Amino acid sequence: MAEPISTSRTTQIRRVARLLMTTAAALAALAAVASSAQAVATITITEQTQPAGDPAAFTFHLTGPACPKGPSDRTFELHDGQSQAIPLCKGQAFRVAQEAKAGWRLVDISCVATPPDLDPDDRFIIDIPGATATIELSPDEQKACTFVNAKAPPSTPPAGSPPGGSAPIAAPSPPAASAPRPTAPAQAILPEQVTRASAALQAPTRCVSRRYTLTVRGGRVRTVTFSVNGRRVATVRARRGQRRFSVRLGPRAAVDHIVARVSFRENTSPRTRTLRATVRRCATAQVRPQFTG
Repeated sequence: MAEPISTSRTTQIRRVARLLMTTAAALAALAAVASSAQAVATITITEQTQPAGDPAAFTFHLTGPACPKGPSDRTFELHDGQSQAIPLCKGQAFRVAQEAKAGWRLVDISCVATPPDLDPDDRFIIDIPGATATIELSPDEQKACTFVNAKAPPSTPPAGSPPGGSAPIAAPSPPAASAPRPTAPAQAILPEQVTRASAALQAPTRCVSRRYTLTVRGGRVRTVTFSVNGRRVATVRARRGQRRFSVRLGPRAAVDHIVARVSFRENTSPRTRTLRATVRRCATAQVRPQFTG
């Protein structure tokens, strides 16, 4: 006859089974996230409160250029520990802003990229005083930002105040011996200013038979990199105040696919622009032989 299993051993078996089920569910969720991450660029926003577990809800607004599947502007609410994953089109810059909430203050915004973003032109632009984060999505990227909000401590009445909130009657103070020194006005800390940047590519619209010129016009430009048919051919670095960037090329193939990657200076949005054009080579005239009798 088999010995009965003790109550403590039964409890341990149940705990191990529950742990295995939880681990299997977590692995399945990670596999689903990894599978979806390979299909589309994604921004994930997470909310954290200090102290943790507070039931307050925070409102976020995501704005950016329209994607092929529709507009990207969204508004959503998050509680402590909640996240919102938003699939968006890649190669664009998006802005996430948190609404101010009474009794709370934003203390931190931390952002990460998967895979790690090694391009300095695509780094995050964090503005804690303005409660915003500007995020650029490159191909096959998933980026995430966590907003941390701290609850403001309740205001306390001054020492010596009687119950009920009425202020005590102050005794008359003796005349001051000397006039107080003037206090310098407090200087407000302004948020970092972000300037909107733009650029345009000019290329021949008719077919070319000889060398031709490509020109990028724009402000606050740092570098312009020209590529033809997938190969880099030239990089132009901006001089102070320069707004016109040109390169002269000869036809590479029957059709030249031009790509100009424009990198802007700091405190601009977006940080990069990719401009494209197509240049066609003129067909060579065929000379027919002439026969004489």
